[in-house]
Amino acid sequence: GSLSPEHKALLREVATHYLKRANEAGCALSGLSAAEAIERILSRAGNAAEVEDIVEAARTTAIFNQRVNSGPQQITQEMLDKAVRRVMGT
Repeated sequence: GSLSPEHKALLREVATHYLKRANEAGCALSGLSAAEAIERILSRAGNAAEVEDIVEAARTTAIFNQRVNSGPQQITQEMLDKAVRRVMGT
């Protein structure tokens, strides 16, 4: 089923919180805005734990890529989409 507007608003706040936390830890979004990232997350996540897992999975990939490529720590659209698939299943 579809989420109620109240539930979706709560998940939006949760996603905002975790993206802000990732940003404060030095992990920036690249190639998409926070609003776009949140919409991608909420297109599949149904609860707060899934939202957190998606952001953390994307952040883990960003940290790994930074270590391998010595570039900036950033979450790209592709990383976020991969994290959504990994957490939510295909």
